[in-house]
Amino acid sequence: MNIYNNQDDFETLYFKSRLFYDKFSRIFSTFLIRIRKFLMLPYCYFKSVDWNECKTSRIQVIYDLLYIFFKLKYYPENYGYCRLWEKDRNEWKYYYGSNYDAYQKYKLEKEIAKKEYEIVFEDKEVCQQVCVACNLNISKCVGYLDPDDNILGKLNEFFKTTKKNRLIVKPVRGRGGRDILLAKRNDDSIKIYRTKTELNNEKISLKERCIVQEYIEQDKELTRLTTSASIRIVTFYSKSNEILLLSGEVLTAVDSDYLSNWSAGGVTISVDLETGRLHEKGYDKYGCEYRTHPSSNIVFKDYVMPRWDEIKAFAIKIQASFPYYRMLGPDITIAKDGPILYEINATPDLSSTEQSCGPLLRNKRLLKEFYEYDLLISKAQKSLLKQSATSGKAGCLFMNRSKWS
Repeated sequence: MNIYNNQDDFETLYFKSRLFYDKFSRIFSTFLIRIRKFLMLPYCYFKSVDWNECKTSRIQVIYDLLYIFFKLKYYPENYGYCRLWEKDRNEWKYYYGSNYDAYQKYKLEKEIAKKEYEIVFEDKEVCQQVCVACNLNISKCVGYLDPDDNILGKLNEFFKTTKKNRLIVKPVRGRGGRDILLAKRNDDSIKIYRTKTELNNEKISLKERCIVQEYIEQDKELTRLTTSASIRIVTFYSKSNEILLLSGEVLTAVDSDYLSNWSAGGVTISVDLETGRLHEKGYDKYGCEYRTHPSSNIVFKDYVMPRWDEIKAFAIKIQASFPYYRMLGPDITIAKDGPILYEINATPDLSSTEQSCGPLLRNKRLLKEFYEYDLLISKAQKSLLKQSATSGKAGCLFMNRSKWS
């Protein structure tokens, strides 16, 4: 009996020690991220601000960046691409900032985006298998490539198994569209492209294991806007287990590129979640504004996303399939037969989302949900809750950028 009691005591001590270690590690990691971000402020000043666009004095910009970092408690990379210099300083507290900043990361990992579940989405091989098991319509996987494989030989085998003439090659742990290749079959030859550059087949190499998927042929109406589009709807599980739609945006490729990623040069436009109509302005990662698509010349404000209700329903179905991960950013496109999933972002960067969709904490419902999950990171943000309580109704769930821009 004493042996069993001693074993139980040992296991209890072990688990308590493990919890303490995990908590300490997260706190220490937060401290290190904060220090690293502080040291990167000069980079933010010189590289994140388009001085051709920014009309604020350089001295004032220094004060602004320090104010955001110390008062609002996030790294001010959004000062440039959200064009904060054009907005009143009292409006800045409505911006939540990036998921990758110290305090946001710390709070989100506590309950919303737990680290132990990230691999389900961050590893595209795992995500592909899980999505298929959940009966989610995802682009078909035809195989995998490892760095030491005969790449052309295996691609030739993959093309024999599919009727498609184009395949997408993605690093299984890649982000932001980096190192994604496009393989094209033309009669008996295969051509491989990185963005718009054709590669020498004899010198092609891979840095890591890649997933090979069929290229999705877009709906004709969506192709009228851009050659490649990715619709991202950020979904969120409330405390009461209701699935909320936080924001909608369409990421569009430029110059006939197959990559729609914002970080790879695409233009992002917010979508009204109720109507599916695009907002009148789109943005690139440098904060430059566009009212028409730079490749197709389609006017944004007159364009309505096709099959919008189906897209929203699909985003909700995706989030409902992963109740243990409370916020997701699925990238969806529209094929001939309806919405289809590219991939799921475990940490959709809310900072870049706020560029096109506006400051998230303007939404009173979302502000309340963030407070209940203890996600608010500064006194300025927490003060918004008192203002919201005295201003009447909780506000509309669906965000419409035109109401604040």
